[in-house]
Amino acid sequence: MAVTDYARSPQGQPVDLGQVDWDASCNTAATTTARMDITGLTIGSFRVPNGSSITSVTWYAAASSTDTAVALKDEDGVAVTQTVAADEAHAVPSAVAGCKYVLPVTDAAGTLHFHWER
Repeated sequence: MAVTDYARSPQGQPVDLGQVDWDASCNTAATTTARMDITGLTIGSFRVPNGSSITSVTWYAAASSTDTAVALKDEDGVAVTQTVAADEAHAVPSAVAGCKYVLPVTDAAGTLHFHWER
């Protein structure tokens, strides 16, 4: 499976000055899940589609589009993981703020619908 990078326009400018919406293809490994460039986007939410078998999201972070992603940990050194279910909406954890690239690694293959704002 090819990794999809969700990034800015080719010139590096924000896609939208206030908000960005992405449908991200997620998987069980950081090497095969969506890598999202969230530079300047500080808050977000996501929705798990109806019928999805995804029940957890573990957040990974990377410094560049080619950097190896590592598990994101909060200020207490605890891995940033969320329990989710189909047909639910969730806030993106505050620990992702300030990351350049984030990767939502899930326990099952599927799509998550993201909304990001400045």
